[in-house]
Amino acid sequence: MDGYDSFIIFIDDYSGFGYIYPIKERSEALNKFKIFKTEVENQHNLKIKIVRSDREGSTTVDIPHMAKFLDLLRSSCRKMTVAQYSTPGEPQQNKVAERRNRTLMDMVRSMIGYSTLSISLWMGALKTIIHILNRVPSKSVPKTPYELWTEREPSLNHLRVWGCPAEAKVFNPNIRKLDSKTVNCHFIGYPDKSKGYRFCCPDKHTKFIETRHAVFLEDDMVRGSMVAREINFEEKRVYMPTLMVQEPFFSLPIAAVPTVYDTVVTAPVVSSLMATINKHEESVLQDHIEPVVAHEEEQQ
Repeated sequence: MDGYDSFIIFIDDYSGFGYIYPIKERSEALNKFKIFKTEVENQHNLKIKIVRSDREGSTTVDIPHMAKFLDLLRSSCRKMTVAQYSTPGEPQQNKVAERRNRTLMDMVRSMIGYSTLSISLWMGALKTIIHILNRVPSKSVPKTPYELWTEREPSLNHLRVWGCPAEAKVFNPNIRKLDSKTVNCHFIGYPDKSKGYRFCCPDKHTKFIETRHAVFLEDDMVRGSMVAREINFEEKRVYMPTLMVQEPFFSLPIAAVPTVYDTVVTAPVVSSLMATINKHEESVLQDHIEPVVAHEEEQQ
């Protein structure tokens, strides 16, 4: 909805807590990592020790971007941050991020399919999903990722059904007594920097609003049609080409091959019946020549 067609995700290996940043071009991945690194190290007073990624995107797609990424890891840390990359064509080595990406896209497809909203709001659904996954239990960690990341128990009382219709109260200092105090809208997520809800109002001049006062009509959405729409995301994966190392070439002497000469030998005269049948088969003709020649020699 803001022109973003891709996203980059950072996952803490210890807690499973994830951050998502929308991007318009793959070259923005390095800047998003700088923002993430500064925020995390400032909030936790810790240094990132290892950065593991696959060989995709702007950080490893060519040598200049790779050099900038490695220089950032060396210069901005007192102790060097180790960079680890998966083998080319082996995305399963980065299994934590790959499984999370699959889960995110499946949930986004399901949420949009069971709603009446446009597919252009997929980024709002994606942020809502990561907000939920950070606060629900997981098999890979003993507690919720939010509790391990912030050392506080998460609250689930504010969670709502994504895409449900709602009546939201918008702050308007010029409202009159007989004007409507609410607007018809749809719930599309939670703001990143404020405590409230985010709504989409396609029929209003202001398309997106944020407020904490709203009535959610979730029961109306559940009682409606539950037939999912077919959602097709044009997902694409770009792999880094494998670097080919040129092997040294050594010229070897060519062994002399003996010359073979063709010798033409006049065939003896045989009966006309044999010559007529085997005139196109040279091997068969020679097989019948030998006994004839031997017989003629005996007669001489």
